[in-house]
Amino acid sequence: MPRFLLGHSMGATITFLTASQRPSFWQSGGVIASGIAFEGSKDLERWEWLASFASRLLPKVFVPFLSIPLEGLSTLAVERDLYRLDPLVYHGSLRIGWGNEISKAMAALPDRAKLITDPLLLIHGEDDPICLAGGVRTLYHASASHNKHLILYPLMLHEIFKEKERKDCFPFPFPFPSSLD
Repeated sequence: MPRFLLGHSMGATITFLTASQRPSFWQSGGVIASGIAFEGSKDLERWEWLASFASRLLPKVFVPFLSIPLEGLSTLAVERDLYRLDPLVYHGSLRIGWGNEISKAMAALPDRAKLITDPLLLIHGEDDPICLAGGVRTLYHASASHNKHLILYPLMLHEIFKEKERKDCFPFPFPFPSSLD
C-alpha cells in the first residue's frame, strides 16, 4: 500500500522535517507539501531575533503585532470570512516561544531537504504573502529527490485549496506515476 505524507503551511514544514528523518519511508507513495512555511513575510523575519532572545525569558508572552493577515489567505472574501468565523481556528497573536520554535524549524529546512529522497510534490500559491514562493523554490532545488515536482499557481494566495481555481490544484494524473503501479 502506498504511503503518502501531506501537510499544508506549518503542517507542511512538519511534513518536510518528518520526511527528512525517515528517508525512503514514503518511497512507495510520496511527500506532498502545500504552502510550506519556510520563507515568511519580511515583517516576520524582522522579529526572529526577538523570538530567539525573549523565548528564554518569556516563552508564553504574546506578541500582539504578529498574527496571520486574513487578506493573505485567499482571494475569495467568503473564504476569509469562514476562516475568521471558524471557532476551531486560533485567531490570537503568536506566543514568543512558539514563534521561536517554528523559526528554528524553518531554519533547518534547507539542510534537511538534502536528506529527502522520496517522491516530492511541492505546490504553492505564487502570490502567497504569508509564506513566500521563493522559499519553496529554494527547498525544491535543495531536495535530493530524483522524482520531484514544483507547481506554482499564479494569482493564488496561501490557501490554494480555497481559491476559485482550487480544482486546478489537484494534479491528476498524480505526478508520481511509478509509485502507484
